Parts: sequence; C-alpha cells; structure tokens
Amino acid sequence: MFGRRTVTVILSLVSTFSTRIILSLLLTTTSMETMTSSMAWLKALLLLSLSHGGTGFVVHPSPIHCQGGRFHGTTGSSFLSAASPRLPRDEVPQQQPQQQPPGASSVSEGPLTFRDSVRDFFLSLTRLSLQDYEWRSSYFKSTEADRMLEESLARMQGVRRPYVRPMDASEDRIGPLGRWEKSSVEWLESVIDEEGRRAKKIVSNRGKLIRPIETAEGDAPLGPLGFLEQRASEFLNKIRQSEQERVRTKTLQPKDLPEEIRGPLGALELTVSRFLRDMKESEKLRAEQSKRRGGAMVRPIDVPGPLGEWEMRVADILRAEERRAQLKKREGRVVRPKDAVYKGPLGEAEQAIYDLFDQLRAEEYLRLQNIQQLMKDRRPMETDRMSVLGVAESIMVGIVRAPQLFMSVLQRVGELLTSEPLSEDDKERLRDTSTLNKDPPSKN
Repeated sequence: MFGRRTVTVILSLVSTFSTRIILSLLLTTTSMETMTSSMAWLKALLLLSLSHGGTGFVVHPSPIHCQGGRFHGTTGSSFLSAASPRLPRDEVPQQQPQQQPPGASSVSEGPLTFRDSVRDFFLSLTRLSLQDYEWRSSYFKSTEADRMLEESLARMQGVRRPYVRPMDASEDRIGPLGRWEKSSVEWLESVIDEEGRRAKKIVSNRGKLIRPIETAEGDAPLGPLGFLEQRASEFLNKIRQSEQERVRTKTLQPKDLPEEIRGPLGALELTVSRFLRDMKESEKLRAEQSKRRGGAMVRPIDVPGPLGEWEMRVADILRAEERRAQLKKREGRVVRPKDAVYKGPLGEAEQAIYDLFDQLRAEEYLRLQNIQQLMKDRRPMETDRMSVLGVAESIMVGIVRAPQLFMSVLQRVGELLTSEPLSEDDKERLRDTSTLNKDPPSKN
C-alpha cells in the first residue's frame, strides 16, 4: 500500500519525536530506574532508525558524569543537538566540557599505587580497632563501677557481696583460679589500653605504622607488648653489637670477649663451656679414684660434679619407691607416694598437686554458694514478676511443681481414707484441750 521510502520516512519521524520525548524525560528525572529504562528505549529506537536506512542519528560523544543520581556535564539542548538527525557531523556545534569545582575528586589525579591501597586498608582496620577499643574500655569501666557499687552496698548492709567470677572474691577467700584470672584480666586490660593508644596514633598519622614500643607518651608507661618488643630489640641489639666487636677484634669465640660487651651468645657459650669443663674434671677425678682403688668402679655420686647431682636425684626416687614397695608388702595394700613414710620427690610432687586441687575445690564450692545466692536474689519472678522473664519463670516453676503438688494431694487423700474414727477418750481429751484454750484459768 505504501512504498519503501514512505515507510522509512514515517519510521524516521516517529523515531525522532520519540527520541526527543525520552531525552526530555531522561534529563528531568531523578530516578536511576527511570534513567535506565529510558536509555534502553533510546538505544532500541536508534537501532530501529539505522536499520531502515533513514537519515539516522549522528551521535557525538560529550563528557557526561553521573553524580548523586543525575547526569552532569551536558545540557538538554547540547544533548539533543548531539543526537539530531538533521545536522551533519561537521555542522554540529562542539560543546565545551564543564570544569569541575576545585574540591571535587577527579580520576585525573593519578591511579592509586599498591602502597596507597595497603595504607588505606590498614587505616580502615585501625579505625575499626579504635571503635572496638572505645567499646571495650567503656564496658570494662561500667562493669567495674557496678561491682564497686554492689560491694559498697553489701558492706553497708553488713553482708558479703555474692560473686560469680573467681577474681571477684574477697582477699581472704580468693583461690589460685581467682588469682590467675585477676592477673590475666589486668594484663589484657593493659594490652587493650596500649593498642588503643597505638590506634589513635595511627589514625592521627594517616595510616603510618606505629610500633608498640612507640606508644609510651607522657605519664603512660609501656604496655606489655611494648615491653616485650623493647626486650626483644635490646636482645638483638646486644647480639649485633657483640658480633660487630668480635669481628672488629678478630675474636674467634663469643665467650672470649670482655664481660661488658660479651652479649647473650657469649654468655650462653660460657655457661655451656663451664658445664662441660666441670663434667670433664669430675670424670677425670673419678678415673683417678678408680685407679687408686685398683680398678674398682667409682660412681659419679661419689665425686663432685653435674653427673653426681643427677645420680643423687635419681637415687632419691628409687629409694622412696623401694621403701613404698616394702610398706605395701607389710600392710597388704597399695600406698600412694604422698602417703608413704618417706615421700621422696614423687610424693612431694603428688602432695603439692593434691593441695592445689583442695584449694580449687574449696574455692569453687564457695563460688557455687555465691552463684546460688545471686540467682535467688535476682530471680525474675521475684524482682519483676510481670516481665517476660518473670512470666516465663513462673510458668516453668508451675510446670515443675505441679506434679509435686498433685502427689502431695494424693498422699493426703490416702491418709484421710485410711484413717480410723477417734475413740471416746481421745474425743474427751480434745474437748478438754479446746476448753482450756478458750477459757484460760484466771490468776489471783
């Protein structure tokens, strides 16, 4: 009905008007979803127009930036002229790119290096560590304040404050576990404070690495990690200085250096050499004693030296075990090393372990009593019965106690069913007792 050229002209006009409508919506909208759909329709119309051999669209590239959900860098008229089907490519007016404000970030500043990326990542982790330090510090302070308040209130009431943690026991009741926990918590608090100071320094220096030994400032001493690093650095510095002096003086062995510059390696070598020298002298003396006695064997324990001391300790163990075996034969029962008359090294070690376990048992028993008292004082059904925990505990207690109540009722009913009528004497006695209770005798 219509020719090919007529169809092409109609499609070109439809594409032109549709494109202008979509572009106007695209430049006035603020929704990213609408922008995406409009760009998809624009691409389809451009492909449709080019596929039908029309005049087509001449699209010129222009700087377009997307920031905050809007396109910047191209106005509506320049965008329409860039996509106009009427103007040739050479007659399209060139749009000057707009300059960005001085404060805006630009990609032209140069790509980030690997070191900058690592520093930024390290700085982000340090900020998170600083926030964690602030949270932990506030938590420790609040818990310590609550503990001191409860202790003061208990002291005013004349009672002992119940505790849960072993370290919260009083000085006269604290055991090995409480002392160990107290020392561990104090060490951990020192480490957290030290790492908090280090994180603040790293953030203030824009990601520069700060060593734990550099956290000491003002009245704040070095923390545990800084002290360990200081000891390690001093140890390595002494080794380095002693080795430099040994090279300078051309000394073969580190132990031959003067005492003030000997260093850890020289001190270790000197200790080992003295031990070997004492052992060599004791063995020579033992050989001489054996020759004097006509080849008889002389034990290391008979001459002074390291081997003699070791043999003495082993002999003490064997002697104690031999006496324990004799006691077993005499009494007919197994005697433990700590219960023997002559305990020896094994008996003393077992006795020390048993004493430690007895202290731990007594400490945990007292802590269990305090936990029970604390749970009794802070039961939700006693403090706030209408709360969620109070209602839940009341229901659970009722469920647990219901069978006991039912069994007690059945037991009472059974007692009533098996009971017999009272005799006349019992009735008279009860009647007299009730009369005395109602009308007590008057005192003249």
